[in-house]
Amino acid sequence: MASQNPQIYYEDETQHGSYVYVTLEEMVLNFIANYTGDGYLLVNPSRSRIIYQFKQGIKKFSMNALREVKAVELELGDTLDIILPPDYVNYARISYVNPETGDLMVLSENTKSPIATAYLQDHNADVLFDDNGFVLQGTTFFAGLNDKVKQRNVMGSSSNETEFQLDTTKNANGTFTIDTRAGKIHFSSDNGSRVIMLEYITDGLEYSNESDIKVSKMAEEALYNFVNYELVRNIFGVTMYEKNEAKKMWFASYQNFKIAQMNVKISDVMLFLNAKRKWIR
Repeated sequence: MASQNPQIYYEDETQHGSYVYVTLEEMVLNFIANYTGDGYLLVNPSRSRIIYQFKQGIKKFSMNALREVKAVELELGDTLDIILPPDYVNYARISYVNPETGDLMVLSENTKSPIATAYLQDHNADVLFDDNGFVLQGTTFFAGLNDKVKQRNVMGSSSNETEFQLDTTKNANGTFTIDTRAGKIHFSSDNGSRVIMLEYITDGLEYSNESDIKVSKMAEEALYNFVNYELVRNIFGVTMYEKNEAKKMWFASYQNFKIAQMNVKISDVMLFLNAKRKWIR
């Protein structure tokens, strides 16, 4: 049990769940105390190098193993766009909130809608520029054609026209397109009045303060071994055997962490085995 006063923990909302995590600041101090100095391969590495390698490890773990999902709820404006969060790496699930049931209705990514920029051109097809020498931009032909098709369908077109759709992605809930360079997610027009739930994966480095960057304690040992190996392998004079041993320690602890991260519960296993037994009969 944590050494913290229980009353302080329960009454301070900022402390809730804190025992699950360890901060970057704590890991750096622990690493310096237990992995460096006389008798260690790392005698006196700089704090900046240690912090750099920890951040590299946190980024690697967050994207490949930890995969902690953050969620934000956003309303769409007239542009049907939302701006990607500053720590966004990839999406886990994008849905809209059903106002009647409260359920999350999953949207699908429309990979058939091109992300393009329309350059304005003159009658000779030469690109036009503004006074500062930047290319003038307009609405793409694809977007304009899509708008015309949607407008005809809304006004009541013939069955043949209604069946014609440029967006062939099938999902009754609606679709979205991600433009990572522009830092936006664009949604289909049927999402205009909906509240969007964006669940996404972060790299774990959204904060600048070392005490605010936190990692699950399950990853702590593996991170120590990762930093130790990354620093040791670049030291002149350390034997290849010692470097390989550091690598083995890092790899073994990382595999153990990934197994623990699977979070398999005995009760879940028993339910699965009982269901399988009944199915076989």
